[in-house]
Amino acid sequence: MKKGNIEEKIVQFCLVILPLIFLPNQSVFDYYYFIRHFILLVCFLILIIKMIINRNFRKTIFKKDMINVSIGIFIFLALVSVFFAENPYLAFYGDTIKYDGFITMSIYTILFLTARDVKIDYDRTFKLMIITATIISIYGAMQYFGFDFFLIEDGRNPYHPCSTIGNQNFLGTYFTLLIPIALYLWTKFRKPIYLLSYSIIVFGLLVTLSRGPWLGTIFGVSAFFLILKLNNQFKMKYFLIMLGTTALTILVFSIFSEESFISRFLMIFFDLELIFENPNNVSAGSFRWFIWAKVIELIKEKPLFGFGISNLGFAIDLRYREEVFEVFKRNVFVDEAHNEFLDLAVSCGVPSMIAYINFLFTSLKYRISNKYSKFELLHLPLLSASIGYIVQSFFNISIISVAYLFWIILGLLLNNYEIENVDLR
Repeated sequence: MKKGNIEEKIVQFCLVILPLIFLPNQSVFDYYYFIRHFILLVCFLILIIKMIINRNFRKTIFKKDMINVSIGIFIFLALVSVFFAENPYLAFYGDTIKYDGFITMSIYTILFLTARDVKIDYDRTFKLMIITATIISIYGAMQYFGFDFFLIEDGRNPYHPCSTIGNQNFLGTYFTLLIPIALYLWTKFRKPIYLLSYSIIVFGLLVTLSRGPWLGTIFGVSAFFLILKLNNQFKMKYFLIMLGTTALTILVFSIFSEESFISRFLMIFFDLELIFENPNNVSAGSFRWFIWAKVIELIKEKPLFGFGISNLGFAIDLRYREEVFEVFKRNVFVDEAHNEFLDLAVSCGVPSMIAYINFLFTSLKYRISNKYSKFELLHLPLLSASIGYIVQSFFNISIISVAYLFWIILGLLLNNYEIENVDLR
């Protein structure tokens, strides 16, 4: 990477290099989450030190605007919830599996604030991110077809690839963030290599078999072309090429895979039909409907401050162990709500969830509305990626192997430094 200040290097490192890093064939720590948490913690401490010694940097990233105020309210409420947690230590530090405690939330916040202030070469960074995503997609596809360089054996289904990310659902979320960026590069530079990269990344998304990220990607890509249309830069030719490439990629996947994309995707609507016919159907959405129902009951029990970050599994196990066994037909430790918003509500309280939703709404409104700032088309892939991530988060949780990318991308979306005016026609 070219020379730049420390925050620029940290942001680019996190976007380009960190997604590739994991610990294969080791027995002390987990393969995927510990190393990212450790590296992000180091980055966090470096940025905190710079804030302490550099008054201008501190003053800039903590500027008082509606976005920083909204995230400040959210992180404050999350901190308060730690003191009311069933296990405050766990809520603050997080568990040793997902590392999702308040410290991790603080890391996300500082990365977001830093990304808002950093000066980077957007196009160069996007190109490097797509190289990384292409590598990760190829590795994930190889795992899906039974080839793995590192022979990781930790109980994962070999046909549900996790590549370097750690879980097929989280891998799908990663691709949801990157596909709009690949589309942007191809639409702007119109080079076949970017269309090929887009196709490879879409193939990687398909092999995850994860419907939440599929749905998020559809929303993200739809937003991409809708925004082009609204900015009078939509060109039917490139839209049709994108559709054709996507259809061809799905066809290739269907030929070489035992899974049918169409039948798998239509299961979303089949599950909805099951719920409408019988609201008590516990198997809908891969048992998500059952989990959501129990989580909502827990939210009603402690609506203000929740049970604490990383405490959900113990709360469910204490109250619903027999029901969980009856539904899953085995002992399962349900420690995830499989919905980021419900997860926040049950962990930190309903006020924290509302504050988070307000932060997201304020951020997107700030960038879209001309009242607050000028929307440039260089923001297009960042906005589309953010929309896709938010949609898939209704079916997934925030996890350290991917969530930090969303927070940085959202920060870059709200970056107000002068950028090149892009014409994609």
